[in-house]
Amino acid sequence: MPAQQFRIKGMTCSACAMAIETVAKKVSGVTGAQVSFATETGVFQLEGESSVPRLKEQLQRLGYTLEPLSPGQPMTSKMSVDEAWREKIKLLLVGILAFLIFLLEMGPLMHWPNHHVNQWLQAILALPVIVWPGMRFWRGLKSLIHGHPNMDSLVGLGMVASLVPSILTLVFPEKVSAWGFEARVYFEGIVFIIFFIGLGHFLEAKAKGKTFSALESLAKLKATSARLITTQGEEEISPARLKWGDRLLIYPGEKIPADGEVYQGESSIDESMMTGESLRVSKKNGDKVIAGTINGDGVLKIEVRGVGEETFLSQIMKSVIEAQQQKPKLQHLADQVGKWFVPAILVIAAATFVVWFVVGPEPKLGHALGALVAVLVIACPCALGLATPMAVSVASGEAGRLGLMIKGGETFEKANDITMIAFDKTGTLTEGRPTVTEVLFHPSVNEDKNKQRTLAILKSLASFSGHPLSKSAAAYLDDIDISDIELETFENVPGRGLWATILGEKWYLGNFSFLLGNGVSLDSLPPGADAKASILLGCASKPWSVMLTFEDKIRPEAKRMLEILKARAIKTVLLSGDNQNVVDQAAKQLDLFTGQGGLLPHDKKIIIEKYQHLGERVAFVGDGINDAPALQQANLSFAVGTASDVAQASADIIILRGDLLKLVEFINLSRRTVAIMKQNLVWAFAYNVALIPLAAGILYPAFGLKLPPVLASMSMALSSLSVVFNALRLKKSKV
Repeated sequence: MPAQQFRIKGMTCSACAMAIETVAKKVSGVTGAQVSFATETGVFQLEGESSVPRLKEQLQRLGYTLEPLSPGQPMTSKMSVDEAWREKIKLLLVGILAFLIFLLEMGPLMHWPNHHVNQWLQAILALPVIVWPGMRFWRGLKSLIHGHPNMDSLVGLGMVASLVPSILTLVFPEKVSAWGFEARVYFEGIVFIIFFIGLGHFLEAKAKGKTFSALESLAKLKATSARLITTQGEEEISPARLKWGDRLLIYPGEKIPADGEVYQGESSIDESMMTGESLRVSKKNGDKVIAGTINGDGVLKIEVRGVGEETFLSQIMKSVIEAQQQKPKLQHLADQVGKWFVPAILVIAAATFVVWFVVGPEPKLGHALGALVAVLVIACPCALGLATPMAVSVASGEAGRLGLMIKGGETFEKANDITMIAFDKTGTLTEGRPTVTEVLFHPSVNEDKNKQRTLAILKSLASFSGHPLSKSAAAYLDDIDISDIELETFENVPGRGLWATILGEKWYLGNFSFLLGNGVSLDSLPPGADAKASILLGCASKPWSVMLTFEDKIRPEAKRMLEILKARAIKTVLLSGDNQNVVDQAAKQLDLFTGQGGLLPHDKKIIIEKYQHLGERVAFVGDGINDAPALQQANLSFAVGTASDVAQASADIIILRGDLLKLVEFINLSRRTVAIMKQNLVWAFAYNVALIPLAAGILYPAFGLKLPPVLASMSMALSSLSVVFNALRLKKSKV
């Protein structure tokens, strides 16, 4: 049977996704599993429907639940938005309670009202934190029990190591001293650990919300109704009821509800949401149309050629989902180390207890328990857990200062490894606004007076058209003070041009085929004129009079940005929906590695995949809905500030002000951030390697020195502070 997709609830880190895959593949009837923590979904290859209950049961034991999704069903961002709000509430609660506990433990209230009541007040304040925000870490212990430890397992062990002596101190205040413990509690450490780890989880929740919104935006492109042509007239129905061969009526301004072929009528179609190009595309009898695109000012009748999952829009959505499911080649070092670190700490702690209990001084139980707790407390992975989130938090703030919106901490690691950057053209490397670059008159229009009148006629006709090139022409001529000429009659011909009568003469403004079809001679046109974006004006039975050529200008900072990337040995390529001649010209002008034109959205994704298979780590920079599959497939994705909602939602980074030089600055920031992250991880590992033997009592036989739990807790706090202060150095670094 085909693969089934499920939403998975209960995942808290990438190690959870690894655990689910491992467990699922062991379930009878499950032949394959691919789980995405980012989208909180999994795709499972099942031999039959009977495998589903067994899969759900096994994952339920680990604390995860499955909800089936229909093929192509988009992820909704509501779940992640709700999650983000819950995390805000949790962080606020934990922050307030942590501050109060700090006042009772180390602040001005540390002796209020008395020592023992003070400790009980701390316990009461810590209880809601432990049982609500701390619940995820108890689930980590559950994963540990089932043989799949993750970062939450490490934090959970640290909580247990702090809770045991704290509870013993509360319940047996007189006896703990005899057992060799200091009569103190460690609730402040527990609460602060939960707060800092919760902060990182909150950043993850926000990033996931942005990821889901890309598919939401694509889903919104679908039409909500269709006009079915019947023998009795027309009937408005749901697009879900359409079948291959149905005939539909499309009025001006309506979305096309299905892929199809025009069999009657002419119009111009806005396909910018699919191709990224601003110019409308002329459609006539025999031309194909795409679901989700918008009809212009003509009426069309089409025959359905694709419905449901067959439509071009659905294929784009499928490409985005597939790209999200594909795991990036990132190093989740902390989770991988945690997989082996936790069992090693348990072995060391158990061995420490046995040695002290067997050969240690009296009271043997007190010394053994103290050493056991010291090992577990000092091995608490809070520094390990903070190493990456703190660096990401500081770097994200710096990115915001640069005018960049970052969607998740993994983007810094990705940017550090990039070897190639692929760019969309229109609206990304260019300004996205066509401007007049050349005004060419027919040789017969050779006097200034005739030229002025010709331009006045062109402006008058262009003012009555909604086509982007006509609008640009009218604005250009208005800037040079060309006067209007009164039109006697005029008519728009959708997708081709318009005509008007002036002093009894019929003038035509539009593309080459429009003028040629209406008896306007196209002699004396320059070579290659039909390869450029242009419009012509001409009078019936006469040669064309004037041609305006347009260009979407290159962004002023684009060339400098590409020069810097080239100097750093980062390859640059151009992937565009424009024709190949225009792309070649832009690639040559910008000195790009290569350029490919005439591409559909899925083509860009396939090309990026090919480069990735060749070993390149590819970033993509785009601005249109058509770029969504490529943005999702790339190792790293950028969207400029003027990009469509889908492009912005699909991208890892949004360049808010549209300045492409910020892309270079982000790569610089990423390199500094990754360096800080590595330093933090090295320090966290070195700290554990150096101090765990000390906590176990390795110096006691020779020097009589041992590390009590309170000093272990202080060492743990200092380790965390060192990671935080190191991350703050990013604020002082130049990017």
